[in-house]
Amino acid sequence: MLGPDSLDAIHEEEARSLHGQHAENLFPDFFESKAARQAVVLKPKTVAPPQPPGDSWMDEDESDRRDDVNAHFALLLLQKQNTRAQVEPILQDMGYLTVVAHTAEEAMARLRVEPYQLVFCDTEAASRELHEYMCCTLRPLRRRLIYYVLIGAELRTCYDMEALALSANAVVNERDLPYLEVILKRGFLDYEKLFGPMLEVLGEYDWPILQRQLSER
Repeated sequence: MLGPDSLDAIHEEEARSLHGQHAENLFPDFFESKAARQAVVLKPKTVAPPQPPGDSWMDEDESDRRDDVNAHFALLLLQKQNTRAQVEPILQDMGYLTVVAHTAEEAMARLRVEPYQLVFCDTEAASRELHEYMCCTLRPLRRRLIYYVLIGAELRTCYDMEALALSANAVVNERDLPYLEVILKRGFLDYEKLFGPMLEVLGEYDWPILQRQLSER
């Protein structure tokens, strides 16, 4: 058994060995667990980023998208299927995106919310409501932004006086539909000379702003 003097000597030796040492060296298990707990608390929460877009859209045909701000649209209300079959491909070849309405109500509903550069209507009785809407209801400034074409068996192609009397921009006889592209290009030139300066001023406005201004009138 060790005596008191021996125990004192051992305690002094242990004290000298511990002198100057950091607490982390003396109690490594305690500090390691504390550091681990802090890491868990301080570790920021992570959110998985969204997946990259697929490439399937590359195979889609973008030509029919209606959100193209540079696209020109034509609205057709033509009761005779043969007339539609002649008019629609010609307009598409000219670069227009065509929308076929099956009733006057559908055509008017589209005109209220969608911008069209061209509107085609025939002289059939079922289309008279749309014709009255174009001539009497549609606001004049909005009407000037639309090139309105009437088609009928009794009309005389490119007869300006007849078009004026019917409040249309152009009239086309059904038998002349194979020449529709030439007829339209001629009509566009005349329209540009007559209304070009005014449309140029209107073109300085963004369409939503112009549309809101027209609706307030």
